[in-house]
Amino acid sequence: MINTKVVEILRTFDKETLKRLELFITSPFFNTKKEMVLLIKYLLKFAPNFDNEAKLNRMLVYRKVFPNKRYSRDKIQRIIKALTQLIEQFIAHDAFSKDKINQKRNVLKYYSKQKLPKFFSQEQADLQALLEEKAVKNEQDYFNMYRLAKDNFIFDSNNNLLEVNRYANIEQAINLMEIIYILSNLKLLSHMFSYKTVVKEELELSGIDWILAQVRSERFKEIELINAYYNAVMFLKDQNNEENFQNVKAILKTDKLKTQEEEEKLLFDLVINYCALQINAGKLEY
Repeated sequence: MINTKVVEILRTFDKETLKRLELFITSPFFNTKKEMVLLIKYLLKFAPNFDNEAKLNRMLVYRKVFPNKRYSRDKIQRIIKALTQLIEQFIAHDAFSKDKINQKRNVLKYYSKQKLPKFFSQEQADLQALLEEKAVKNEQDYFNMYRLAKDNFIFDSNNNLLEVNRYANIEQAINLMEIIYILSNLKLLSHMFSYKTVVKEELELSGIDWILAQVRSERFKEIELINAYYNAVMFLKDQNNEENFQNVKAILKTDKLKTQEEEEKLLFDLVINYCALQINAGKLEY
C-alpha cells in the first residue's frame, strides 16, 4: 500500500491534520462504515512516513479490517478507493471550515432563500465587515465583494425592496467585475512577459494596450495591486523602464502586502527576474 494514492496523500498531512482526519472519519455524521474507521486507525499507526512495507502490505491490512473474512483483492481495492474519496471529502471540508467568508455566504444565501430579511441584513453586515478588513485586496477578495453585491441585488429584487438599492448593487457589481478583469489580466501579462524573457516568443495579444490604458485612468489609481502589477508589466515589457522597477521595489519595502503573501512573493519573483536580466546585460549593480 505504500505506493497508493491514499498513502501519498496521508504523507502530506502534518500531525494536527491527521488528528482532524481521524475525527472526521470516526464521526458518524461523515462516515457510517466501520471498516473505514478500522482502516484509518490502522494506517495512522505508521504516520508520518507510512513506509513500513511489511505491515502495510494489502493482505495484512485486509486482515486488520476484515479479520474473519477470506482475502479478496477486489474488496481491498474498493475499500482503499472509498477511503481515498473520504479523505478527499475531508480535504474539501477542512478547507471550508477555515473559510469564514464562504461559510457566511452560504448562511446568507439560506436566509435569502427562506425570506428572513432581519437575519439576512445582520449576516450581510458581518460579511461586508469581514470583506473590508484587508487594506490591500486581491482578485479573490474583489470576487467575494462582487458576489455579495450580486446577492444583495437578488435579495432586494425578490423582496421588492427599494429600486435605488438595487441600482446601487448592480453598479457596484459591475465596477468590481471591471477591477477583477483588469487585475487578473495584469497578473497574467506579468507572467507572460516574464516567460518571454526565457522562451523568446513573440506575443500576439491585441488587448494589451487597451488594458494598460485603462490602468492609467483615475479609476484604478488607488488599487494597490493593480498599480504594482502594472509597473511589473511595464518593466518586464521593456527592460529600460527603470522607474517602474523602482515603483514595485518601493511597494515591497513597505508592509502594505503583509496580508497578501502570495502576491508579495510573486512580485518579489518578478523583481528578481528583472534584476537577473540586468545582470546578464552587464549591469552588475543589480
